[in-house]
Amino acid sequence: MTRDEILIEFITRAHDSLESLGEVDAATASRSPGGHPNSLAWLLWHTGRMLDIQLSKLSGQPQLWHTLELRRQLGLGELGDGMGYAHSDDEARAIQVHRAEDVRGLMSYVHACLDDVQCYALSGPDFDEVIDTSFTPPVTRGVRIVSLIDDAIQHLAQAHYAARILGSRA
Repeated sequence: MTRDEILIEFITRAHDSLESLGEVDAATASRSPGGHPNSLAWLLWHTGRMLDIQLSKLSGQPQLWHTLELRRQLGLGELGDGMGYAHSDDEARAIQVHRAEDVRGLMSYVHACLDDVQCYALSGPDFDEVIDTSFTPPVTRGVRIVSLIDDAIQHLAQAHYAARILGSRA
């Protein structure tokens, strides 16, 4: 397999994981399993935001989130414009959805962000370019792309786990 084929396979697995969540209603998506502040809605929102924000930094392109009607519909304000790292419990619990179409909107947002990561990765960036020297070893563009996809897959796995606990069929 070529590097591009490996990236496509890796991203396809994230898409497949997201798709296999199936239909999740808003009440289920907004509940927190075991009292944990990160609901299924938070996990979907965070997955999209971390992909979108970090890809924007990599590519120099604007974030998709700022163009979406979903952003306005969810009414999260500045809280929704962040990524969710270092959210207090109350902030995490504030990431809610009120309609099934909002859940579908979050899922569509994650799909679109994964598509954007794939397009960017296949566009020929310098995978060996060091982009962050605050880590040892320094982070290259290629490592960051792999990290984005891996983080998405991990959060989607958590969403599946939350869906099961909350009684969804995922």
